[in-house]
Amino acid sequence: MTVAFLVSGCSHDGLYRFNHKSLLAELKKSGFAPELPTELPFKVKSTNITEAPQPNNKIYTIDFHGTKGEYLSLQMVSNMNVKYNDDVKREKVKIGDIQGQYAKNKPGALMLNWNHNKIHYDMTYYIKKSKKKISKKAMIKTAESFN
Repeated sequence: MTVAFLVSGCSHDGLYRFNHKSLLAELKKSGFAPELPTELPFKVKSTNITEAPQPNNKIYTIDFHGTKGEYLSLQMVSNMNVKYNDDVKREKVKIGDIQGQYAKNKPGALMLNWNHNKIHYDMTYYIKKSKKKISKKAMIKTAESFN
């Protein structure tokens, strides 16, 4: 499903306010109530939600598409503490009071992941698919805006 949203303008740190209420309502219909960003590092043109149900948990992905070709993907996994077994070097970072991990892989994707309230969040900004570069600080500030 694709949903378009109005963005109310730029806020602090170069982030743009994002009204996530429609997305939350859509997810709650399926019994999933994650936190979602209220700010993103670009103006959002559209979003797309996909679900991949598993026997003991739910996996949802929300793709955020910007007005200038930006692309950020947010994957959320319920009831699971995810461990990564790849060769990407992750750095521990603070997301407010929560411990997270930040990485930039070889193709240049920026990745930030954390666990909160029995949900694993994995946010990826695809630099090569986007026309705008963003910083590690913008990724962390986006994660801090979740509610």
